[in-house]
Amino acid sequence: MPTLEEYISAWSPFSSGIFPASLSPQNQFQHGVQMVQINNNSLSRPRQNASCESIRTGASKSESDNAILHSTLPPHAYDKERREVAITLEQVVHDGLLGQFAQEKTGCKFLQENFPEAGRLKDEIYHFAMANPGYFQTLSKDVFGNFFAQALVHHADTPDRVNWILRTIVHSMSDMCLNRYSCRVVQKTFERFPVEEKRLLLGEFGRLDMVKLSIDQNANHVVQKIIEFFDVPTWKFIIDSFVQSDESFFHVIESKYGCRVLQLIVEMVAKAMPQLSLASAPAVERINELMDIIALNCERLASNEYANYVVQHIISTPKLEAYRDGIIQNCLLRNLLSFSQEKFASHVVEKALTFAPPSLLYAMLEELFDGYLPDPTTKRECLDILLFHQYGNYVVQRMLLICIGLLQQAERGHNIGHLNQISKWTHRLENLIDTNAQRLTRYSSGKKLLEVLEQERHRKK
Repeated sequence: MPTLEEYISAWSPFSSGIFPASLSPQNQFQHGVQMVQINNNSLSRPRQNASCESIRTGASKSESDNAILHSTLPPHAYDKERREVAITLEQVVHDGLLGQFAQEKTGCKFLQENFPEAGRLKDEIYHFAMANPGYFQTLSKDVFGNFFAQALVHHADTPDRVNWILRTIVHSMSDMCLNRYSCRVVQKTFERFPVEEKRLLLGEFGRLDMVKLSIDQNANHVVQKIIEFFDVPTWKFIIDSFVQSDESFFHVIESKYGCRVLQLIVEMVAKAMPQLSLASAPAVERINELMDIIALNCERLASNEYANYVVQHIISTPKLEAYRDGIIQNCLLRNLLSFSQEKFASHVVEKALTFAPPSLLYAMLEELFDGYLPDPTTKRECLDILLFHQYGNYVVQRMLLICIGLLQQAERGHNIGHLNQISKWTHRLENLIDTNAQRLTRYSSGKKLLEVLEQERHRKK
């Protein structure tokens, strides 16, 4: 039997400092794998920003009545039945009720729906807001007022209004990003303002603690906005802060929120791959350094509750094939049995089986089928152990789907490498499942294996 090394292409360490180019298109062997992909549990995604519309939830009549009953607005602001606002926006402004309306649920909704696009009334609203120091910060941190603050950002259409908002945010940037409500206002600013205006905010971010912001449940969304709206070299300073020390790196990647920031970085780096090959050397160097650290610590990260998602993302993201192959070859291979029995690392193994190139896929299958001696005590082989393991059984399911898919591709005339060996492995797996069929019916995972096998046999008839 060929050695493992014969099936694995040599991997150059990422520390070469050269950003990897995309690999050549996968052959039909890889196509066979992709034909039988099934969805894993979805990766964690950054939650969407709360918008002004989130307050308009179509509350029931009883909920509306309750809101009116507990309203802090003056009685004359409602109609006789106290169900709807009965005064005009002009009356709200001229009666000095703007601040009160902005921080009350019904009033805030009224202001959003009636915010003027232009004219004297719009000027008066901005004049009121801009003439009161600290008002915008207070508004932004309020459970309802933040929606009106977002409206002020959305409708800011003159240089003085834009500059006022920018100066206000810059003055208390970190505090606003960390707050549950005002972080939405900062995000809205990044969404609405032109690039040049947003660079003022970006300059302030360069002086903040990006690790602290990235792992915060609120501020991480602002960091993601920066990554979305600027090119990679512009937010290199974010990666700089992550790789400045091992402590900083692990603090971010093993965080519930920091891992989302790193997933987005992976996505944006992949999208920018062609441009990055010609980009400034410092940005490319930093990205390679980040990927280096992930690869070197892959065993720890694959087993972590949150970091495993970043590893999965690198493996499954197009144009990052060199990084993917490095992780498989230098981290997963020789550890597949132990990883397959772990709650989080087993997902990484599944992802690697699905997206591995032909040579590495064969190496992974070879290890799982023939790479381990039977347990000296129980005499159980690798597949026996995984078949009934609470996490390992999912890896077995993936192996079965991949092997069946490759054989189906061969039936259609595609050239599949190592076809005879794959056919033998498939029969071994089928026999193992048949032998344990009665026991497998007790578990949902076992039923799934039997179902896949039955479908394939029915197809062949």
